[in-house]
Amino acid sequence: MRRVLLLVLVVGTAAVLLSSPASAGRDTIHVPGPGSITIQEGIDQAFAAGAGSIVMVAAGTYSTATGEAFPIVMKSGVILRSESGADFTIIDANEEERVMTLTGTAAGTQVEGFTLQDGENLGPGAGVLCEDSSVLFLQCVFLSNETPWDYGGGLSCTGSSFLEMVECHLEGNKAWSDIGSEGGALHCVDPATCELTDCTFFDNYAYVGGGAISVSGPSATLDGCIFWGNRANHGGAITTSSDSFTATGCTFYGNYATTYEMFGGSGGAMYLSSGLVDIENCTFADNWASAGSGTARGGAIYCYPNATLTLTNTIIAFCTSGEAVYWGVPVMSCSDIFGNAGGPGSAGDQIGTNGNFADDPLFCRDDAPSTPYALKFDSPCTAANSPAGCGLIGAWEVGCGGSPVEATSWGHIKGLYR
Repeated sequence: MRRVLLLVLVVGTAAVLLSSPASAGRDTIHVPGPGSITIQEGIDQAFAAGAGSIVMVAAGTYSTATGEAFPIVMKSGVILRSESGADFTIIDANEEERVMTLTGTAAGTQVEGFTLQDGENLGPGAGVLCEDSSVLFLQCVFLSNETPWDYGGGLSCTGSSFLEMVECHLEGNKAWSDIGSEGGALHCVDPATCELTDCTFFDNYAYVGGGAISVSGPSATLDGCIFWGNRANHGGAITTSSDSFTATGCTFYGNYATTYEMFGGSGGAMYLSSGLVDIENCTFADNWASAGSGTARGGAIYCYPNATLTLTNTIIAFCTSGEAVYWGVPVMSCSDIFGNAGGPGSAGDQIGTNGNFADDPLFCRDDAPSTPYALKFDSPCTAANSPAGCGLIGAWEVGCGGSPVEATSWGHIKGLYR
């Protein structure tokens, strides 16, 4: 029940955030505090007090109207934490400047429980720019940040940066230059690396590639992430040329590759240009590539021959335009490729071998609105019904038709991240 457990844990994240104790022996600076100090002044004081010091920020909206000057400069070793969580603690750049920058920060630098919104910058990272920095973003929201001329609307990480994001939500971020912008929500460029756990990406856009994410560094790891409604010409959700890219337990639905001038879209969910790409226990459903006046290529995945794609225990189903996998031939085992408008594509020859098959995965959909891509009790992808030795196929376990599921709604779940 991994997916259901994740949703229960997310409901409790605000309590976890509020109960996190201050680091023993370190200072805690409160914002607003004596003299109504700003967030930037709190960060500066915490940095002077030593690594591990905490800036504890009260609920409210922080902008130029409250004395903040943008971008806020995060300092190495500082823990910037909200008292009340991202829904109630907002840093708003009012479309005037980047929200935050980090330069040369060390491991232990953390930003916890904020909404970072309405950043705008002609350079990379309209929300946050990380340069040669290590940072953890925990339970943060990146909302409506835009770069009209570069990469990474929500965040851009460059140089030797190491980015870790846990339980973050990225929505409505854009990189919309027509001369090569990528990574509507996140751009992680070589040699930077990133690790994302239980994050959600909704309605992000890049004019060229990677509506949600563009990565090109040594490694990128995604675990338990959800992508829906993201769009770009190639890789509606993700484009990668990372040396090593891994996605485990992730869900991609309703992402699409848009037309670009006269060219059709490539890779409704993912565009793989090079590197080793391992996809395990993921669900791809209802993604598509737009044909426009050209050709739709890869309703779910466009795999350039320079990339090596391995699909394990993964579902690719119901692409409404384009093949399941286009061009590069994946290494496949225990995977279900079914009902894609353009057929299985380059995955077709492996159906019927190594535990691969082409049967309706029997998603719950309206039978369990809270978990529409969970499996019906009699699905061929459940651990009980899948080919011998395969176990669970896809990101979701049984959610209807005989297995109880927590009463909630899909809209409520999405709302938890906003």
